[in-house]
Amino acid sequence: MKFHERLVELRKAKALDQVELAKAAGLGLGTLRHLEQGNRLPTFPTLQKLSFVLGIDLGGWEGLEVELPAKRIPAKTVKKKS
Repeated sequence: MKFHERLVELRKAKALDQVELAKAAGLGLGTLRHLEQGNRLPTFPTLQKLSFVLGIDLGGWEGLEVELPAKRIPAKTVKKKS
């Protein structure tokens, strides 16, 4: 099973919609949608937040297939003032 498939499975098992999970985990809705679609990989802090809200320990993600997204979504960059 892939990470994004497990994420959707756990969310549905808790009877949460995407908006509810994103809010409870302190994530943007767009971030959660990208994670569930397999377009983005979670950072460690994001994984911790999701684990807490979904009621699993971090080991609950162990053994899942992780694929790098085909199209990398760039993070917002902040330009330094000269």
